[in-house]
Amino acid sequence: MSVVAQLEQQLVASAPAHKLMAKDYSLQHVSVSLSPQERFDEYLQSRAMRNTQQRRTVLEHVFSHHDHFDVETLIEQLPEKG
Repeated sequence: MSVVAQLEQQLVASAPAHKLMAKDYSLQHVSVSLSPQERFDEYLQSRAMRNTQQRRTVLEHVFSHHDHFDVETLIEQLPEKG
């Protein structure tokens, strides 16, 4: 057992439960991973580019298919809109 683990055990064993679970204890802020759409939105904004329907369609298609594809396959599979 590591020294840190031993110290943690001693702390827990010696401290009353009400002190370990103090009401004023709060967790640190945790950032949650962004979705692919949110990351793409940030990418476009950082380059002053618009998020067009065409870009959203490609992004949705790419993240809804989990198999390998090339550009030709992508073009064949996308709906023929604008």
